[in-house]
Amino acid sequence: MKKNSNRGVKTNWLQRFAGKTERVLGIKFGNALLVLLLASLAAYVFTQNVLFAITTFVLIIGVFLADFSFDKTWKQNLLELVYALAFAVAAWFAIGFVLQTDSPINVVTSCSMLPNLQRGDLVFIQGGSVNAPELPVSLDELQSLKVHKTICKSGEWDSACTDSVIVVNETVSRNLSNDIIVFEPKPFGPGLIIHRAFAKLTTPDGIFFLTKGDNNAVLDQEGGRFSIVSEKDVKGKVLFAIPYVGYLKLLLFLQFETPAGCDSVLQYPGEKGN
Repeated sequence: MKKNSNRGVKTNWLQRFAGKTERVLGIKFGNALLVLLLASLAAYVFTQNVLFAITTFVLIIGVFLADFSFDKTWKQNLLELVYALAFAVAAWFAIGFVLQTDSPINVVTSCSMLPNLQRGDLVFIQGGSVNAPELPVSLDELQSLKVHKTICKSGEWDSACTDSVIVVNETVSRNLSNDIIVFEPKPFGPGLIIHRAFAKLTTPDGIFFLTKGDNNAVLDQEGGRFSIVSEKDVKGKVLFAIPYVGYLKLLLFLQFETPAGCDSVLQYPGEKGN
């Protein structure tokens, strides 16, 4: 009995604090933190203020800690955490099996796909064939690939934007009905990229893709930043997106700052402004 009493003393201040909070607010301590978390997250989404991002990060940790029971030992709480993690891993593999990909869920981290995908969107990814114009090309013809430019607007500025590619006598134009794919960039990159397939190139060495962000002026492959995307590096195509939910992951990984390009959307000739 004495041992249990000592253990109670160590955690009693937490219980008293939670109890006072519940009496004042009329709701459980964990629920109060959750309400504050949602409010802070909403404030960050609409203002992009770093202060709200930091507050949301702290509240996420608070909600996580509040989920632990003061009436249980640390071993019991740890066991519950292990069960929760095991369930999450099992759910990940189950969703991946259904969607036929090893990366079934991802988060949009930049504004390169505006206005069709927003930063903070949680996207579900499906494996399988990719819808994009197909060009059968030889390796020599691939070296002669050219791009055509048009003038588009980005806020108050004009930009030279790629609107088509030409291989020999074949031309493929920008088409927003092509699939948005998730791929691993080569030779290096900041992780998986979520961009639209511009063209599918069928070569003797396999199938490759040219890719472009809807809000980027040029192809990913222009300027030598990334190589053409091999089919084996494609995780799948975006099936659907859930807005805002992905912000939780961004904040957990301390991605507080709004990246460049989020204040404007490229407007191509003949398209209405966003």
